Amino acid sequence: LINTGLLAYNHYPMDQAASNVINATQFIITLFALFEVSVGLFGRGIVNYFSNNYRFFDFLIVISSTVVSLMYPLPCLFTNGSCETASIVGSVIALRSFRCFTIFRVLKLDSTKVILARIARVVKAMQNFLVVLFLFVFLFALIGMQFFANLFRFDAD
Repeated sequence: LINTGLLAYNHYPMDQAASNVINATQFIITLFALFEVSVGLFGRGIVNYFSNNYRFFDFLIVISSTVVSLMYPLPCLFTNGSCETASIVGSVIALRSFRCFTIFRVLKLDSTKVILARIARVVKAMQNFLVVLFLFVFLFALIGMQFFANLFRFDAD
């Protein structure tokens, strides 16, 4: 939950101090997750650990987070991002967003499964309505573009 909150806190523009605190906290969370996966691997054994799809997914998330942490090492956090590797990390750091999916551990609860099954049933029943709604929105967007094309100009002059 802390990690999801940190990922939700990211915004633009963010000062360097806040960015460093978030990156350091995510580094610590990655270390805890790596420890958890290591204990699970050694405690359950490799075959038993990977027999559960959720643990396999968690393993992939932790490995991607570790790769990001290795590419953006902790000393870079406190040098105002002046490390040489920081320039190649920008696109790889997007792998952090996959950590949000670890919040789905809650789905193991039976009550949550019942609620999600009902939501899926309602969404399935709404398919035809959503298609018609999309067509209306698309149609009115095209009509609006035709009626108001080049009528409103916001020049800097």
